[in-house]
Amino acid sequence: MREADLTFEKNDKGADGNASAPSSLDERFSAVRSNAFDDIYFAGDGIHETRHVFIHGSDLPARFLSKRRFTIGELGFGTGLNLLEAWRAFDEAGTEPGARLTFISFEKFPLSRADLERVHGIWSEHAERSAILRDRLPENAPGFHDIQLAPSVSLLLYLGDVVDGLSRLDAFVDAWFLDGFSPAKNSDMWSASVFDLLAERSNKRATISTFTVAGAVRRGLSQAGFEVEKRPGFGRKRDRLWGQRSDLSKTPRDTRRPPWFQPPGPKPRDVSPKVAIIGAGVAGAAAAHALIAAGCNCTVFDPRGPAAGASGNIGGLIMPRLDLGDTPQARFFTQSYVHALRVIGLLPGAHEFFNRCGVFLRLDDAKADALISDPPLPANQIERREGGLFFKDAGVIDPQKYVQALLGDTQIFKTHINHIDTNDTGSVSLNTDDKPPIHFDAVIVANSVGALRLHAGGYLPISGVAGQIDAFLEAHAPASATAAGPYFAPAPGGGVLVGATYDKIDLEKACNGDVETSPAATSENINAVAALAPAFAQSLSSERAMSRASVRCQTPDRLPIVGPAPDPEFYQASYEGLKHGVKASYPPAEYQNGAWLLTGLGSRGLVTAPLCGALVAAQILGAPFDAPSPVDQTVADALHPGRFIFRELKRAQNKKSLYRSESLSD
Repeated sequence: MREADLTFEKNDKGADGNASAPSSLDERFSAVRSNAFDDIYFAGDGIHETRHVFIHGSDLPARFLSKRRFTIGELGFGTGLNLLEAWRAFDEAGTEPGARLTFISFEKFPLSRADLERVHGIWSEHAERSAILRDRLPENAPGFHDIQLAPSVSLLLYLGDVVDGLSRLDAFVDAWFLDGFSPAKNSDMWSASVFDLLAERSNKRATISTFTVAGAVRRGLSQAGFEVEKRPGFGRKRDRLWGQRSDLSKTPRDTRRPPWFQPPGPKPRDVSPKVAIIGAGVAGAAAAHALIAAGCNCTVFDPRGPAAGASGNIGGLIMPRLDLGDTPQARFFTQSYVHALRVIGLLPGAHEFFNRCGVFLRLDDAKADALISDPPLPANQIERREGGLFFKDAGVIDPQKYVQALLGDTQIFKTHINHIDTNDTGSVSLNTDDKPPIHFDAVIVANSVGALRLHAGGYLPISGVAGQIDAFLEAHAPASATAAGPYFAPAPGGGVLVGATYDKIDLEKACNGDVETSPAATSENINAVAALAPAFAQSLSSERAMSRASVRCQTPDRLPIVGPAPDPEFYQASYEGLKHGVKASYPPAEYQNGAWLLTGLGSRGLVTAPLCGALVAAQILGAPFDAPSPVDQTVADALHPGRFIFRELKRAQNKKSLYRSESLSD
């Protein structure tokens, strides 16, 4: 993805072609022009037009007070001015504690940081906000980027084609800003398909504001279901356009999803729901981190305390998994890596527990060449080297400190939860061995294979995989990590980290964490290093290894399980026709009220947990209806817990029950 090509020019004409005085705020230039589209981002200081057309033109200050979670959608991120102004208006609106603003924007040709810094220098009133924005904007990696800007303000930025982005958007918007280049310069941004997608992703009473009153735009929006009208324009522009979704009584429905992946639907929720998280590994910690950022109250339960399982390893890699092709799986893993780097970078003391030393991934030449020819990551983050690819921003992390940083001050109880009770009101009760039931608005089951012991996850096809890593603290550490399945890397505490073995174990042992280290596993790790770097492996002595073994939780498709816990009986009864190929109008899925799943992260949990935590947090808060999802709709469906029940039905296997046959005791 290339950056926008700009011209900073002295210009005595405004964006409408009429005379306009140069900005009094900056005499270096009075207009910023896109060379690709031969159109102007803004003329003068730009702020007053933004306020007139989009902020006050959408009546945002008043609307911020009437809806605790407000979502703005924008076509054309450009300089970020509309975001900065919406952020300012939200801060000044006097909203109640717990109110949140999400700003969604789409941009195919993002500006460079240097150009943004030059443009942002005009707006002194946004100096602090614009500095935060520039610091947290992603490199030009395609897809969605979920960015926390302030405790109450976040940006969901899509880099790529607007039709692709809108098609994948998993959100419903309250106010749209149409701020692409003029229809005459960039017709793709103003097409009928775009207008239809806007209507499809609009909440009740959603509004549209734009500077243009072109006839094609008015007709297109009307045909898509918006009532539009001309209103007074800004400066020498006589008119602007305002519109509202026509059918104000119609509740948004996720028409693109099949019934078995339909979300639970919008429900009245406390602005700061009480959420219990079962499991204090990286999955539970990431969920707590995301929920706290969203203003929720969290309590974590784990009888062994934080990072006691696989998350308590000596070290682990933060590196991307890159797949060929534009698939939901490929997008998930790429976005997870970019998101994890962003989250880690903002954690207190990250420089002390994350060594951004770079990782060299051994690949055959054909795959390495294919990936580098169309890189899913910014080109400056990937270097083609002989025998593979080098990722300069990847590195080695101390998982225990990582988990502690994600948890922050979250309250943790070393208590065993033996049962979850749900009811029709949506609240849940947790039953422990030694206390009365504890009540919460929602619970996230994030305890790896231990989810199989609980009612919320008894049907899941997850398995346990034992893995051992070895640290050689006296060995000379390499400058960077090398991976090819197995890996060797500089250990967080000094020396060399080598891993990891991969052995399936039975469910009872997996649930109990019954896995031990062995000299044979250490030898296996050393031999794996020998295949990557024979000379280096000779410096490793098995007698000096510090070993640790743990259990990873794995799914059949190697994707995590993230989302509302399905009601298996409902799935089996309502979608029985799928076993026989019956085409029917199936009812939307039903779930175990208040219960959510976050498990099955496998060997890449250190990388995927932050995005999975952000997704389940958004879902608890009502995504996609009341809060945007941080991932695209196809990715959310690919992670949906109900996918396994659906696949079993589609395979038409003659099973008496969808529940697993093993009996697991407590």
